[in-house]
Amino acid sequence: MLRRVDPGFLGTYAASSPEEDIAESFSAYVFDLDVPAEVQPRLDFFAQRPEFDAFRQMALADERGLPAGAFGECGV
Repeated sequence: MLRRVDPGFLGTYAASSPEEDIAESFSAYVFDLDVPAEVQPRLDFFAQRPEFDAFRQMALADERGLPAGAFGECGV
């Protein structure tokens, strides 16, 4: 599970602006990361949209997986 820097965000980068929060939340959704309960509604938002699920399936099928250093300050 991602280590909490701030319970409402995945990390300080996500907490820096709404755009970065959405970007990190979408990345966590795409790579199927275990997130704190406070963040789960953001991932649920993406899961309810077929176009995002299709993108997620393509990313999960790609053998490269989560890029190195991703979510580094969050403890992943």
